[in-house]
Amino acid sequence: KTEKGAEKLKVVFAGIGSAVSVITDRISKFGGAVIKFFKGDFKGAGKDLKDTFSGITKEIKEEVTLMMELEKQSNRLRDSERQLNVETAQRRSEIEKLKMIAEDVTKSEEERLESAEKAFNIEQKLLDKRVENAQKAVEIARQQVEASNSSEEDLDNLAQLEINLANIRQESFTKQIELNNKINAINAETERKEQEA
Repeated sequence: KTEKGAEKLKVVFAGIGSAVSVITDRISKFGGAVIKFFKGDFKGAGKDLKDTFSGITKEIKEEVTLMMELEKQSNRLRDSERQLNVETAQRRSEIEKLKMIAEDVTKSEEERLESAEKAFNIEQKLLDKRVENAQKAVEIARQQVEASNSSEEDLDNLAQLEINLANIRQESFTKQIELNNKINAINAETERKEQEA
């Protein structure tokens, strides 16, 4: 019932699932051998039968190890995402406060510029963390798809994760453009005032 227990259980089930997948693949090879046998292709049936059992233990060990490691990575990523979601909400609140200062014409240009630049830097650091997590999610899903007989659902999940990554970049770029425009406007205003003086 605990988070740690649930994570350990997911890792175990990932291992069991990959072992079942290998055995299922081998059973389908065995079925192919039986069909060839009844069609009179004894040589082909013998080869398929041999392929059915050769290296199965090694393949199961490799698949189980890989899938359990990928599930552990997924668990760590979920923990990281949870923390990052809280941080994102806090930082976005901070960015909005800094934007208010940057837009406040009663403040000095220096203070406004400093606030806009600080907001821009916070957004950039946040983007870096969010993109890193999204890239990890895509990479884990891609490895899971490549390591197993992927279903349509697995491929849809991978596509959605790639879309999420693109959306994170687009959303943050929009905010960065807005903040960068604010910095440029403050700099232009400062320059104009200096020229007038």
